[in-house]
Amino acid sequence: MTASTTDAPPASADITVVGGGLFGAACAYWLAGSGRRVALVEAGSLAGGASGSGAGLVVPTTPEPYERAVERLGGRTARQVLRIAEKGFSLLRKATEHGEVDCPLKTNGHIQLAVGADRLNVLATRARALKADGVPTDWLSPRDLRASIATGLAPDVRCGLLLPGGALDPTLLVLALIKAAMDLGATVHTGTAVIDVKQSAKGVRVMTTRGLVRSESAIIAVNAWSGRLVPELDRMITAGQAQVLATDVLPPVFGTGLSATIGADGTYWQQTADGRVVLGGDGPAASAQANGSGPLDRKPEDAVHAALVRTLPRLFPALGPIRTTQRRAAPVARTADHLPVVHRVDENVWAAGGFALNGLPLAFALSRALALAVPTGWAPAELGPFALTRPSLRPAAV
Repeated sequence: MTASTTDAPPASADITVVGGGLFGAACAYWLAGSGRRVALVEAGSLAGGASGSGAGLVVPTTPEPYERAVERLGGRTARQVLRIAEKGFSLLRKATEHGEVDCPLKTNGHIQLAVGADRLNVLATRARALKADGVPTDWLSPRDLRASIATGLAPDVRCGLLLPGGALDPTLLVLALIKAAMDLGATVHTGTAVIDVKQSAKGVRVMTTRGLVRSESAIIAVNAWSGRLVPELDRMITAGQAQVLATDVLPPVFGTGLSATIGADGTYWQQTADGRVVLGGDGPAASAQANGSGPLDRKPEDAVHAALVRTLPRLFPALGPIRTTQRRAAPVARTADHLPVVHRVDENVWAAGGFALNGLPLAFALSRALALAVPTGWAPAELGPFALTRPSLRPAAV
């Protein structure tokens, strides 16, 4: 699927979207669908950051485990975030099922494996918290897991917790959103870096390396790079590194997306239609400052890669050693309270960032809310938990 253009951006647009990842693509899709003249500019390639470097799992819950979110945010805010994530998943299902966005989406759930007695206790606490707030969960015994895992389990895999969710190809999703937006009249301009975004008396000036775009409004959606254009987000959003590998083609083994924590290492994976297993995990963290290094350099860490390679044989011994065909790393934006930020920078300038590894459902819902807020100036209530001024958000230590 080809949906990019290297043409210079237009001199004017109703709304300029900065960033060609998932959030920017979704904003362009919603805005173009409402009849706005949208120009999307991207410094590199579409889905070139974290959006195209994930394992493609979609789990409609809070970004951090729900029981921790309740403790950190309070029950009311955690429930509100949960409901917004569920709305995002519903919107995604409708868009993909009705053919508006041409990206296959599995919707057969997500399984979290309990490896060892301690993880069983953790998942039991999680299941109680989710069920108390209306989320359907099911315990799967090792026998039950055979329906989704066509190989033997390690002895310490006690059971699985089935949650609502699904899986998709994240790069394909971004490209499908971009194509849908372009079909609705949006223009897309890759290889176009943004130097500055300024509110003026006559609207918003978006200065790019390929010329000035005058707009009524602008949305800055550059996630881990937010601090470069919005200084007040510099220490609020930090960058960690997500690493993903792809195995050689395997027989059909995994029918759903899965995740597991072994010791301190959390991993997650799905088997794609071509038989490869795409498996990811966290790498090192660092501040996402303008001249920072580490995660923003996108260099895979050998130790993280080695840990990921060991995961499948550790949990499923019959698979034996696996051979990898690809590995990649991308900066993943995070905040201290694990929630993204949606910030009104100026009268007609908005910014959003801090979408972590499980940020897809929230990104889809919040892009829709922002597409309503930007043209009208009226902010839907669902943006409230993600304000820069929320009590749970603190700047990162320097």
